[in-house]
Amino acid sequence: MSYQYVILDLDDTLLDFKRGEAEGLSRVLKNHGVADDELSHVVSIYHQVNRTVWTEIEQGSDRKVLLNQRFTRLFKQLGRPVDDLLGLQIESDYRAYLNNNFAVIEGSKQLLERLSAKNLTLIAGTNGSQETQENRLKHTQLGQYFDSVFISEAVGYAKPSEKFYQPIFKHYPKMDHNNAIMIGDSLNSDIAGAHNSAIDSIWFNPSGMKNTSLVKPKFVAKTYNDILSILV
Repeated sequence: MSYQYVILDLDDTLLDFKRGEAEGLSRVLKNHGVADDELSHVVSIYHQVNRTVWTEIEQGSDRKVLLNQRFTRLFKQLGRPVDDLLGLQIESDYRAYLNNNFAVIEGSKQLLERLSAKNLTLIAGTNGSQETQENRLKHTQLGQYFDSVFISEAVGYAKPSEKFYQPIFKHYPKMDHNNAIMIGDSLNSDIAGAHNSAIDSIWFNPSGMKNTSLVKPKFVAKTYNDILSILV
């Protein structure tokens, strides 16, 4: 099948979100009283809270409200409740670290160069904060390869909602369910979103995780070379 429109997720597909997340979390938690010897435990609980928050967002709940509450929820679980104002300040501090995470996955620039050289229309389709994602695309210089960028905060809906993809189809009248494909690392967000919009998908799975879900991608790629072999 020949694909012309390639929608690419950003975090942990092209940008190394986990690296920036780990560094930012460590700094912000230490700044707010978490000791070194309890840091790994607190980070583990944060990830549980964050997964719950993003599940609620992906199901249509208010993104801004939930993100502003996630550190309030975390400290409540730790038995150290903070008020909403302090929770909001911690979120703001953490967001500042994320905004300046310019780490990329090795080979991502070369992947985009190769795809762009084949005259494919490259579209960034990502959940997240508009300021954060635009800043990272600018400073990593990956933004130059994309014809357009769709960010959930600006769209008003997050993947896997079909409504996230509707503005993309509207922006590209010639894009259809046969010539478009989604690439991303998340089964629940990227691959489920592609399924909901009836387009093919490539699950970027460099760690070789087993898929025990009901979400089935069209293709699985462990490396960027695998992606290239599928598309070009």
